[in-house]
Amino acid sequence: MTEIELLILFLATVLGAVTTSGLGWLDSGDAFDARRFVPGLIRGIIAAVIVFIASYQGFVGEINLFTYLAAFLAGGGFDVVVNRLAGISGIGQGKTTT
Repeated sequence: MTEIELLILFLATVLGAVTTSGLGWLDSGDAFDARRFVPGLIRGIIAAVIVFIASYQGFVGEINLFTYLAAFLAGGGFDVVVNRLAGISGIGQGKTTT
């Protein structure tokens, strides 16, 4: 496993989280708000570090196209799950009711 393969895995995972954040923003119909977009990027980086550690320790095995796809989905899935958990607990959204 080369450093380039690990870098691409890292980027694929972050891109998965950024994609789900972007799709959530598009679904909301609101104007772009970086304050709401940045947590998705941070969750993507956290997921990418987890995938990187698993890859580096040898849990992934051979890296191929399906490995990159799995990393992309892992980033997106991690972003969605953590975002839902934050929404359920009321953390970080700054919602106000009028």
